[in-house]
Amino acid sequence: MLVCFNSFGLMSSTTSAFFLWLAIIEEVWSLDALVFILPGSHSLPGAECARFSNFFCLSHLWSPSRRTERPQLWTDTMRLQILAYPMHLQYNWFSYNSGQNTCCYDQIGSYMRHGQPNGYSPDLYVSRLSDFRSDGKGLEFVKVRYNSRLCLNVIYELSFGNTRAEGDFMVRGGEDHADFIFPPNPSGYYQIFQYDNLRRDITFDWFKFHIVCPEKPWICMVYGPGYSMY
Repeated sequence: MLVCFNSFGLMSSTTSAFFLWLAIIEEVWSLDALVFILPGSHSLPGAECARFSNFFCLSHLWSPSRRTERPQLWTDTMRLQILAYPMHLQYNWFSYNSGQNTCCYDQIGSYMRHGQPNGYSPDLYVSRLSDFRSDGKGLEFVKVRYNSRLCLNVIYELSFGNTRAEGDFMVRGGEDHADFIFPPNPSGYYQIFQYDNLRRDITFDWFKFHIVCPEKPWICMVYGPGYSMY
């Protein structure tokens, strides 16, 4: 397919419409998960995230396997940058290696590691990454570091998606018999979670209400939950 660019380096409207059509079609078969980093000194990614947010950072979209045989195009990285730049601040999808800017070195790297090899077009990758609807998204894994002063496992990374069977999730790191807690944030809210109830209690609605929406209230207005979770 011939891809055309105008004088500003942007793809033609016809090509953009074609990419959007592909993304809508591909959405039907997508099995993937949103991966989040929580800010703090408990991990290197957390320390990087803390440079930009006190609440959360969107890391990447994870998929368990290649979903289609879509070829990798030389235009993919340019298209990803065009899509990422206007929305990355809205979703706290930051680049930690772009100098004084917050886009788009790491966003392109995220796509090239987790999207392009699995057959995701740039449009589909960004569409799925920015889909904060709760439908079908359950807790899939948490990464934790044990805090001996608190006697708790502090969560520093977690994902929500539809790639695992109901009740199936992973915990990486921490102490086996310790409870779980999120890092502190300016909202002042905290809650302690038991291992057996992690997936039941940490829903995507809960995460949005307590972690995402205190900083990005528009996300709850658009994607829910539209009610108090206290």
